[in-house]
Amino acid sequence: MGLDILLGANNQAALDAGNYDPDDQRLSRNFCNFMCRRSAIEEEPELDQIGRLTGVDISPLYEMENHTLPEELDSMLEYADDEAERQEILART
Repeated sequence: MGLDILLGANNQAALDAGNYDPDDQRLSRNFCNFMCRRSAIEEEPELDQIGRLTGVDISPLYEMENHTLPEELDSMLEYADDEAERQEILART
């Protein structure tokens, strides 16, 4: 049992049409821990440290947390109680 972060992209159809092994879209447990520790660490989180030390902008990695896959959005909208909640969901994604 553990935590997985799956790779999803805004060109997912193109990724799915290629010769990609779904297991290649799984990121390591260490990466999952780095992503999840951002709000749990009072000092500079490890992923931020790696970005600073290597001179790499890691903000796109954190922006991945805000990306909603189309099938997830469909599910969220399906379970919305009313039109106002649907509009709120759409505004957040």
